Amino acid sequence: MSAEAHALFRQSYTAILYDLAEVAMTFDDFRTAVRDLDRDAAPLLESWQEAVANMRSEWAERLNLRIEPAGQMPYIKVCQVHSSEVSPKSNLLDPVLPAVVKRSAA
Repeated sequence: MSAEAHALFRQSYTAILYDLAEVAMTFDDFRTAVRDLDRDAAPLLESWQEAVANMRSEWAERLNLRIEPAGQMPYIKVCQVHSSEVSPKSNLLDPVLPAVVKRSAA
């Protein structure tokens, strides 16, 4: 289920990035639009993190699980790539990482 949700999120986010690229007149315009999108989404990220923390806490207690911190926070990096540096592999998505659950020592 989480892999499916992650894939749907990535498809939706990619569509938004394509829309921004379509209306941008220059690469700098595109970069600015993506940064604005990221800045505008900051309150949503905070709400999401709070909801995730609440769910983790509730389920960790119910199932006697130890909470492990995430490896890194989500981010977006916008960089210009020249056509000589691009290949079909450039369009591959990152692999979906499995969820890891560790039970607390009883």
